[in-house]
Amino acid sequence: MDVTRNSIDDLLKKTSELLEKHSSQAQQQAKEILLQSELIRYHLGTIKASILLSRTHWHLMEYDAGLKAIKSAHKLLQNQESDDLLPEVLHIYALQYWGKARHFSAQQYWINALEQASLTGNIHIELEALIGLGNIWRITDELELAKNTHKLAADRASKLAIYSLAGKASILLAWDKYLLADYLGMLSTLDVADAMLIHWDDPTWQAEIYDFRGVAYLGLNRLDEAEAFSQKAYDIALAHNQTWMKAHSAISQARVAQMKQNFVKATELLSLAETTAKAFDKGELLSQISLLQSKIAEQTHDYEQALIHYKRFRAYEIDLLQEQTSALGRDKTNNSKKRLDMRAIKLINLIRSQLETSTSNVLPYLVPETTWWEYLLANKSQIHNNGHHVLLIQHPDHEFLERMITLCHGLCVQGDQLAKLDSTILAILIKADNYQAQQFYRNIQQFLTMASWLRTSHDPTKAKVAQFSVSAFPLTLEQLNQKLNNNKNVA
Repeated sequence: MDVTRNSIDDLLKKTSELLEKHSSQAQQQAKEILLQSELIRYHLGTIKASILLSRTHWHLMEYDAGLKAIKSAHKLLQNQESDDLLPEVLHIYALQYWGKARHFSAQQYWINALEQASLTGNIHIELEALIGLGNIWRITDELELAKNTHKLAADRASKLAIYSLAGKASILLAWDKYLLADYLGMLSTLDVADAMLIHWDDPTWQAEIYDFRGVAYLGLNRLDEAEAFSQKAYDIALAHNQTWMKAHSAISQARVAQMKQNFVKATELLSLAETTAKAFDKGELLSQISLLQSKIAEQTHDYEQALIHYKRFRAYEIDLLQEQTSALGRDKTNNSKKRLDMRAIKLINLIRSQLETSTSNVLPYLVPETTWWEYLLANKSQIHNNGHHVLLIQHPDHEFLERMITLCHGLCVQGDQLAKLDSTILAILIKADNYQAQQFYRNIQQFLTMASWLRTSHDPTKAKVAQFSVSAFPLTLEQLNQKLNNNKNVA
């Protein structure tokens, strides 16, 4: 029996690896594993198979079936001595309710998942719950709460070196910033996401980063760049059959075409987006498409079509409102929304204080890259800012940079900030005039010549050091890498 149980555990692990890219295949295998586990009365295997099955339903947007599977897992789990799987079960409940637009029920389950994850030390689910709560606040138009929660998730995941979730949270943080019209901040955050996900070959994340970059450039009225990034997103979505991204990136391209007065192309793109969206959308994308179609028809003086599209837009909006009202009526937690918010905020503040305390106790000037970029942008916005400079250290070995963080931290004073911008770049933003910045630069060079490096496997000669004024420092990681490659003054 032990061998059979071990073989089921192996099958569960292998099937989980299929989940993202081959959800239908994973679903069929999960059903078979579930039957095998029930046959030999392997209760833990049955619970895990039910959890996996529920996840496959979520990926395939089969939310009612997903709820049925997770309820089955939850019922069986109540007879187990261990609660280790409870945070994941609560998180999956939340995902299914999120898919059904039952936002307050989803919020309640993510709060419960966050509490249980903190009790059991399940960091992965803790981060997923933070991301989920941020999404709830974004959809209910509480954008500052959404932004702060996604930023906390990104910072905590980055500090714990869980780079996949740091990247995921950063993508969502960028979207929050878009809704707050912070387009430059959005680009910097997407650069962070790109750096975090450099070792993850996930086409969905790649497409989202490209698409959101296009949207950011559209907000900045940089139309050629917006068009190029939206096209890249669409190409990835097409290659991997990402239906939501196909529709969304086509809408982004249509907005660019509209702003370039290319109304024929815009109309074609919107028709394409509409055809794609009708297969899955309940009105959120279709309403955007209809409104944009109405505006383009009006710009081309086709007022009859403009009215038809606008009526369709209003119909989608009314359907969405009715669906939300109906969902609220079904949602038992609606009356306690304010209490839910307060409970979630209390938990999040506790996690934030733990993160700040753990960081400040050891290296108080070391900050997450998102915080570093925000501090840089805040100082860039000050005209003729000569009181801040940036020192950069490049090295292909991330362990070497970890050592340099400790050394450089000793040179920092109040108002300075250090951060790893990616696995090869350490950035130090210092509050100093040009002379003091040059002194800091020389101190770094002295660190690189220390004899103690000979007792390590690190090669300091591969390090490159650069100094910038804040005004001359690039706005994004992509621009920074281009500048560093062309910089002749790098030592």
